[in-house]
Amino acid sequence: MVSDDGRRRSRQTTASHGRAGSRVTRASRAVTGTGFVHDALFFASDEDLVAAAVPYLRAGLEAGERALLVCDPRREQVVYTALRDQAGAADAARVGVVPADDVYQRPAAAVAAYQEIMEQDSAAGGRGVRVVAELDYDAPGGWWEWSRAEAVVNHVLAAYPLTCLCVHDSRQLSPDVIAAAHRSHPNLVTADIRTLNEAYEKPRDFLRGPVPPADPMESHPPTVAVAEVGAAGLAALRAQLRSAARSGSALADRVIDEYIQAISEVATNAILHGAAPVGTRLWVEPNRLLAAVTDRGRGFDDPLAGYLPPAGGVMNNLGLWLARRFSDLLTTEVTSTGFTVRLSVGVRERDR
Repeated sequence: MVSDDGRRRSRQTTASHGRAGSRVTRASRAVTGTGFVHDALFFASDEDLVAAAVPYLRAGLEAGERALLVCDPRREQVVYTALRDQAGAADAARVGVVPADDVYQRPAAAVAAYQEIMEQDSAAGGRGVRVVAELDYDAPGGWWEWSRAEAVVNHVLAAYPLTCLCVHDSRQLSPDVIAAAHRSHPNLVTADIRTLNEAYEKPRDFLRGPVPPADPMESHPPTVAVAEVGAAGLAALRAQLRSAARSGSALADRVIDEYIQAISEVATNAILHGAAPVGTRLWVEPNRLLAAVTDRGRGFDDPLAGYLPPAGGVMNNLGLWLARRFSDLLTTEVTSTGFTVRLSVGVRERDR
């Protein structure tokens, strides 16, 4: 992502197309607004990428913003080299490079990473941040959850002076990923124009969209099945789940321990706010763990719950926030018999 001046950009209209509200601005001009500016570029060649990304970064530098590249290493090199050639080594050296693997470890953690970047910029008296970013939709969690993260940032980062150009290689990404990216970005950018995106959906609308298909792991008997657990049984549940996960999984102990904590947080929420009985199932594979926590209640309705840490010391939703941070994928489902939270870590074969 690339940040604008700490000032928010004012959108400058140069033309109108189609229905009212479809405004187009020159991509090199400052975009206006009072907070987060979230743009998408779909490119089919390195030339297309450079033609849009380099002016985007230079505009941020000219505005006094902190500029960052958070991309695949090859893409990062292409953009950085072109920036150096066009703007000179001194300007290129002002662009920070953040390894994408450091940011895009887990969807919820990536959202929090950008919050931290913006908080640090604010504390240092910065004028804003401009980023050219590239998601790895094949990372643990799968494309569906990473697409949801792209929608969530429109809510979570709304107040920050952050300008982000998310770049998408249309030669490599699936039609599903490209369609989802169109729905999660308010603006579309090319080398010549920025267009308000008619396909954009507000975060809650996006998150209430279709859920991913049933997980194949659930077609097999679970490794652990606890039909009913109460508050007094949570410690024993954690021990049983941890033992099964460490025995059958090659995932690191730290990943397993955090994941068991996530399951425990979800089970605690079900005990406190759901309706008994609260059941827990765990499936174990060498490279992946999947759990389902079910109760007879109706769950919660806000799809953004747990994406923001509790403010002002309030502990509501802390458990769900931790569960999202410690999982690669977390989904919820309301059925006629109750409410189910599914959470997983690791990569299933279909996601690779």
